[in-house]
Amino acid sequence: MLFSFSGLANLSAGNFEGGLGIKYYYREGVALRLGLQLATANRDLPANPPAGVQGTDGEQSGTRLGISAAAEWHRGAGRANAYLGAGLGFATTSTENKNPVVGASSQTVV
Repeated sequence: MLFSFSGLANLSAGNFEGGLGIKYYYREGVALRLGLQLATANRDLPANPPAGVQGTDGEQSGTRLGISAAAEWHRGAGRANAYLGAGLGFATTSTENKNPVVGASSQTVV
């Protein structure tokens, strides 16, 4: 089993980036690897209206989903060894923006 996780560097509790995968040793010195990746992020966009004016905060959000496959050629049989590998990956991202609004009551969604 393979696991990956990042996001602790900026301590954003609403954001996540990680993955799950599997590595299978096909034969001596050759491994095949498959993985799934997921990332989500959110950010508030403050309206900051001047005194006496109403405002509505905006928001940005995004989600990414990906898959990957790779092959590894290991040089040795120990627990730690050098290897050469090649792989392919594909990811798709979906984003949504709600602009902050100052002095009006509706938001535009892009």
